[in-house]
Amino acid sequence: KMRWIEKEAQLLGEIRKRLKDQLRDQTPFPEVVGDRRLIRFLRGKQHNLEETIVMISDFLNWRKTNNVDHIRQEIVYGGKNSPFKFPSGQKIIDLAPQIVLSAKALDKEGRPLAFEQFDFVPKHVLKMVSLAEYLEFLIYCLEYRAIILEQMSHERELAYLASHPNMEDRKEGYGVVLMDFTIRDLKGVGFTHLGSEGRQLVGAALKLGLPNYQEYLGKGHFVNVPWIFTAFWYFVKGFLDEFTLAKMSLCGADYLDTLLLDMPLSSIPVRLGGSFDSYNEEFLFDLAEDGPLHYPGAPGAGTLVANKQQNEEEVVVEEKQRDSELPVQKLLATSSPDNMEPPLPPSPSSTTPSLPSPRQQQVNSNEGFFKETIELFREFPVLSTAIAVVAILVAFVHPAILVVLLLPLLFWAVLSGVTYLAMRPATEAKAISKGSGR
Repeated sequence: KMRWIEKEAQLLGEIRKRLKDQLRDQTPFPEVVGDRRLIRFLRGKQHNLEETIVMISDFLNWRKTNNVDHIRQEIVYGGKNSPFKFPSGQKIIDLAPQIVLSAKALDKEGRPLAFEQFDFVPKHVLKMVSLAEYLEFLIYCLEYRAIILEQMSHERELAYLASHPNMEDRKEGYGVVLMDFTIRDLKGVGFTHLGSEGRQLVGAALKLGLPNYQEYLGKGHFVNVPWIFTAFWYFVKGFLDEFTLAKMSLCGADYLDTLLLDMPLSSIPVRLGGSFDSYNEEFLFDLAEDGPLHYPGAPGAGTLVANKQQNEEEVVVEEKQRDSELPVQKLLATSSPDNMEPPLPPSPSSTTPSLPSPRQQQVNSNEGFFKETIELFREFPVLSTAIAVVAILVAFVHPAILVVLLLPLLFWAVLSGVTYLAMRPATEAKAISKGSGR
């Protein structure tokens, strides 16, 4: 029996024939130019040959432009076998907790778990790390997933062949192309995720992942879905095709029973009521000559040790050069945050930071609240108009509701007055300071 169904085997041959020059120039990593990777592109495009060829060609060009092969080698041979070891990995995972991929937590079909939390403020994330650093981390994550899934697919396929030694007993197209099981916890998603920074993070990640890492999602659940996510989901859906959307489901706070239909409690993260508490553990890559990641010209054991030692010695230099030498700079040429202001330098008159008073903290909170609200309504004028129209119509039908609708406006007005009065002395002092030339 054939490893792939006849249609896919024929299309694979045609792809290799028409892209022979690009495939020849690419380092032959199994998870990049092997049958499984090309099959993923084919299936992602529902076996449309022309679209698949264009996508693979663009993917190979993207790898070369952004030096992704180097990232691959850093993960496999450079000791970066855990997301905590990726550039900015510890910092980003602290800001946006996630399990990039775990081979220890499997669903009922044997797919490894990926878990993402969104209980963070996008603006705060982009203050702590640049968009370029964030996307570099994402490339490491995507490569990491691709490599692990290649190895796990290889191991599953060998196990199948061992259990079916007679070729006649094997099914047609027995080749294994393993995908992941992704859970996205939307607890904490709010208006800030609909702002420019939130859409920037999600949009850039989708533009990075969807064209270059096709068919890695086997099934996905969104849990703790808030009502505000409907607007955010409308934005995200614009990047996804129907084939991908069919793999996803949305759940509210009663998600556990839904998850248990697909995976045991031992594979569900503790945060979601399960018992899985192993986060981003180190993965053991199989580097044997007959293993799933070996390729002609692959580094030997001595090179691996040398690379690890060199990586440890140069980590300080890498951190200093990162801002100017990120491999994703060309990718971000048109998606950099133009509206983000650089952080202000520390004041020379104060050498020790001091915490604001409780009154000033409240003022800052109110000011930020109003700024974010105004920014949100500026960015979504259609949504704002729709809400206003609905409110007016409802008020006409049920006048009593008008009072309820006006209460938030009255509350905002009071807070605005308090904020103004609280900030007035500081504003006047600042004006006097400017006028006196100090």
